[in-house]
Amino acid sequence: MLEGQKVNLLLKRGQQEYVFPTQVVRVTGNEVGLQLDALTTKQHIDFVQCTFARADTWALWQDSFRKINRWKACWIF
Repeated sequence: MLEGQKVNLLLKRGQQEYVFPTQVVRVTGNEVGLQLDALTTKQHIDFVQCTFARADTWALWQDSFRKINRWKACWIF
């Protein structure tokens, strides 16, 4: 892949697949950075639903945070 190359990003939500137009903005080793091209309103909604609206994305989001005592937290400020 080359920087500036147009590629389609394919995301799957359930059994439905969605295609989003992107452009390669960075290639580092085996990693590729993509920038979304202009999206239609429908594509924008689909992208948000494929990424942020998934229940499993948010179900365990706090698991990586260290538990702290509430009284100690009051004194952090």
